[in-house]
Amino acid sequence: MRILPRVVLLILAMGVLGLGPAVASVPTAWLQVGDGPLVFLNDWVPFGDGWFLNFTQQTSEYTVSGNVATIGDPYVSYGVAFNNNSGGALAFNFGILDPTIPVTSPTTVYASYSGSGTDVTGDGFSITPLYPDMDGDGLAEMQVTLLNDAVNAGVDVGQGHIYGPGVPGHSNDLGNYFSGPMAGPAGGPWTSLGTNLWFSLSGNDIATLNGYSSVATVPVPEPASLLLMGGGLVGMAFVARRKRG
Repeated sequence: MRILPRVVLLILAMGVLGLGPAVASVPTAWLQVGDGPLVFLNDWVPFGDGWFLNFTQQTSEYTVSGNVATIGDPYVSYGVAFNNNSGGALAFNFGILDPTIPVTSPTTVYASYSGSGTDVTGDGFSITPLYPDMDGDGLAEMQVTLLNDAVNAGVDVGQGHIYGPGVPGHSNDLGNYFSGPMAGPAGGPWTSLGTNLWFSLSGNDIATLNGYSSVATVPVPEPASLLLMGGGLVGMAFVARRKRG
């Protein structure tokens, strides 16, 4: 296919505390701007039970810099600033592919997205999703989550935004979107989790975007566990009746 936010700090803390499974293979991240070449971001370092990437890509037309964490595989999070220094709109395609420990159906998936936009020159700001509608809500997608690099997980988040013209340097909230937890696609085993951004950003403006995606196997209780769970529910109902009495 063609700065650390709170969620990244939380994921890093999880890694430090050892709250995730074993480290998987090294992830892959890439960036493509406009019709330029696909640039792979390769400076991953192991961190806790996952991987961390800090990167900067810069030309006369743009600067893209940020952080990616895959702590507690298979969780992917990022915080990235996209600076469009050109006079016209530029398309940015940014993606992360995390080779996960195999996850089999049934699964639970979820994702979040938030951001802010800065109208540097005061001539108006716009950010436009370039993915088509992939989850049936009638809206283009800002961030998509893919399993095995091809199957849509159904937790697409984020919308386009337009404001201004106005005061130069004005920053505006682009919204906070969350999807899930919900049942993931049937099939598998899923051996990679992808998080992808594809959008057009107005000229001489900045978008700071944060996102998070996850897929997990839904635990299937054993018969003994089901019995204990049922007993607990019965006990709760008994207590509730006593309180009402």
